[in-house]
Amino acid sequence: MIAEEDDESCSSSDISSCTSLNAENYSKLLEAFQETHEEANRLVLSNNCLKGLNNWLEKRVKTLEEELKK
Repeated sequence: MIAEEDDESCSSSDISSCTSLNAENYSKLLEAFQETHEEANRLVLSNNCLKGLNNWLEKRVKTLEEELKK
């Protein structure tokens, strides 16, 4: 009931101001999310590349160790 009374007491300029502020906050949040998402995608690609390199190096070390034993 109190919330309803508060809603009724808000002027249209207050509502416009809140809507504008919410839109601005949403835009900032969306931009931050998009930047974070792009960076996460770059990190995934980098991580996959480094995993591949690590696997190759581990196999190479194993091969060299086997050659030393012979």
